[in-house]
Amino acid sequence: MEVTEWFDDVRKSRLVDVADLSTWRNRCPPCSNVPAIAAMMVKDGLLTAWQAEKLIGGRWKGFFVDQYCIRSNLGPDNARRLLVFEAMDMQDREIVVLEVIPPNRERRKDGGLIYSVRKKK
Repeated sequence: MEVTEWFDDVRKSRLVDVADLSTWRNRCPPCSNVPAIAAMMVKDGLLTAWQAEKLIGGRWKGFFVDQYCIRSNLGPDNARRLLVFEAMDMQDREIVVLEVIPPNRERRKDGGLIYSVRKKK
């Protein structure tokens, strides 16, 4: 992946505000190594390691479920057949746990994901 493609994917993902991304990029030392750039963005708190890993893999969609921004995958809950994620509520900036029914099992009538939210302990 080229650096320009990386920054385009970060922008399309909506994980980093466009103005913040531009400011960060202008003060970032020149680098042509995408994993190094990703590591710097994680270090500076713009992305989580999980988000950076997904972006490096070419994935820029699927980081949001309604008002929740997915920060990391906590793994499956095999007993209840759910996907479990750590997420940030973009309205009140609180970290929560999202328990999502896999989209290949069931979806809402509007096509959205079915999920429950619980406060992170």
